[in-house]
Amino acid sequence: MSRTPFVLFVSLCMGCLEPKVLYEVELTGSVTSEDEGPIELWFLHTNWGENSLETHYMIIDTVWLDGPTTFFQDVQVPQDMGTGLSVYGWQDRNEDAEHCRPGTDPELSGLVTVEDYPAHEVELAISLTTPCEGPEGL
Repeated sequence: MSRTPFVLFVSLCMGCLEPKVLYEVELTGSVTSEDEGPIELWFLHTNWGENSLETHYMIIDTVWLDGPTTFFQDVQVPQDMGTGLSVYGWQDRNEDAEHCRPGTDPELSGLVTVEDYPAHEVELAISLTTPCEGPEGL
């Protein structure tokens, strides 16, 4: 039995899918904190989904930094389901890679909404000052 019809069918179906549209943003910024320790940054759609399924803060990409510092990050922002761009950061004081587990010391977090988005080059500053909050609480 020949697999040619199956391969042809799959090839035709794959050709019918719309390509994912991405918007490239070069983010340059700084992260400040009173504490020391690695920092995880989340690059987020500010709003994601439609109608009754709309939610805030859907993760697009993440990156770890060694501590408070300046950073440069290329982010490929999908254009199909979300709007806006926000950056959330939290500091992993105890280096367990988990944010504010019960029984651990508070870890600082912060959120900034990129007001200049959409723009291909954006500068921002994020201060980690609030203990144990996710992006929804800031």
